[in-house]
Amino acid sequence: MGDRIVKVGKRGEVVIPKEIRDTLDIRAGSYVIISRKRGSIILRKLETRRPEKSVMEILKSINLSEREFKKLWQLALTEREKR
Repeated sequence: MGDRIVKVGKRGEVVIPKEIRDTLDIRAGSYVIISRKRGSIILRKLETRRPEKSVMEILKSINLSEREFKKLWQLALTEREKR
């Protein structure tokens, strides 16, 4: 499957070609991760069957280490307890 040219809509929408959607099992309601890397846009399917894997995919896409995530998680829990 080679590169494809698709047109960007008024609101920034792009249509993923059917052949790619079928191959990757991307359907209406599926989630994808979009990130930027060296002048390119990277679009990856978010696997939702194993949420912990999906979280790690997101962390990798934003270059957040597991250690940094744990710090943020603890901060969120602390803030929640204050309410």
